[in-house]
Amino acid sequence: MKKIEKKIMEKWYLEILPEFSVLYDYKNKVTFTDFASAIEKKYGGDKTKHIIFLKNMDSKNLLKPVLDLMKNGYKKVEKKQDEGKEREFVAETMRRIYKQGLTTISGGNISFRNSDGFIFLTASQTDKSCIKAEQIIIFDQNYKNLTPDLKPSMESSMHLKIYKNRADISAIIHSHPIYTSTFSILKQKINTAITGEAAYILGEIAEINYALMGTEELADLCCKELQTKNIGIMRNHGAITLGKTLTEAFDRMEVLEFTAKINFNLLLANSEYSQLNDNQIKEILKLKNGII
Repeated sequence: MKKIEKKIMEKWYLEILPEFSVLYDYKNKVTFTDFASAIEKKYGGDKTKHIIFLKNMDSKNLLKPVLDLMKNGYKKVEKKQDEGKEREFVAETMRRIYKQGLTTISGGNISFRNSDGFIFLTASQTDKSCIKAEQIIIFDQNYKNLTPDLKPSMESSMHLKIYKNRADISAIIHSHPIYTSTFSILKQKINTAITGEAAYILGEIAEINYALMGTEELADLCCKELQTKNIGIMRNHGAITLGKTLTEAFDRMEVLEFTAKINFNLLLANSEYSQLNDNQIKEILKLKNGII
């Protein structure tokens, strides 16, 4: 390669490298391989050649100024990913779900998608009662795992496919609450017309047919049934709730389990009971939609 061509290439690398400074937010150490992979994905070329060129520039100390700026927080993107805060919130919510008796230490998984499209998901084989922020996986906007040392949940495909299909939601909770799971086995639906809270928060619940856990079939079934609904009963499995926030998704899961328990108690009572009529349900829907 001629000297003038090398100079042009060196200038080009120095101009584009800051675009990938977000990598520093997710890795303690960023290698030339990381940068080369990102450059290859966005601009093409051969990753091996990118690595060689970057190493050659580094040997001449050409990269140091721009790398130092990137390490110190220089960004061409407008927002810095605050993964520490978001990972902690996901871990805290998972611990809260366990504390509320909505899952077991090995069951369930939750995720959160931030405004930049990064997804934070609980890792596999973690104790849900004491899960920590560093046990939360990070996926970038292209669903690449930026935390390869962590094993993704077997249901990660379900989360990622739902996010791809539902641009309006930012949180997913999947758990195995006792009473809701009981109704996932019973050939009977959970009646949400028994209290105003259930009718308002839950509405119509999606019925998701059984498929083996962790499979693409289950992920596809969830996507299909949750296109317009935010709560689903997964047959012979558990429950799933969606929300614009983790708090909203958590609220829906908690109210779902509370309502399932009331339904179960009504079955045990084996007696007549009152429920909201159609006009009362319509009033609740108007209130929910801001009409009254």
